[in-house]
Amino acid sequence: MLNPILTAVAAVAAAAFAAVAVADAATPPGQAATTVQLRLNQEVTVNSRGSRVKLRMTRINDSRCPSDVVCIRAGEATATITVTPLARGRSASTATVQLPGQPQRVSGVTLRLTAVQPYPKASRPTPPQQIVATVSVAKN
Repeated sequence: MLNPILTAVAAVAAAAFAAVAVADAATPPGQAATTVQLRLNQEVTVNSRGSRVKLRMTRINDSRCPSDVVCIRAGEATATITVTPLARGRSASTATVQLPGQPQRVSGVTLRLTAVQPYPKASRPTPPQQIVATVSVAKN
């Protein structure tokens, strides 16, 4: 029988390795990403390898197939995010990112939508203000 402490350490190490592998797949080569969670109209300041930007999610649309329904297509989630560089002389830009979808470059950073929670249910719709989008931010 395995030692319970060693088993727990191995499980934590495996989870950490899996998280790093997922982050690496979402991050352009040679760049470190910062992951943030945003709610509708919430602002977050991010420092990604020297690029300081303010992010604000201005729109969220979740058309993924609800978990309690059978659908013909899986659907997608989209988030519209305003990116405001905190450097002088730079103006705000807007990007729409999708799940699943490709990363979007805007205002010196690359954005990728990595998760949207909670998963939709037809029997219990979630108000847009309660939806949380997880976004990976990396410097271009």
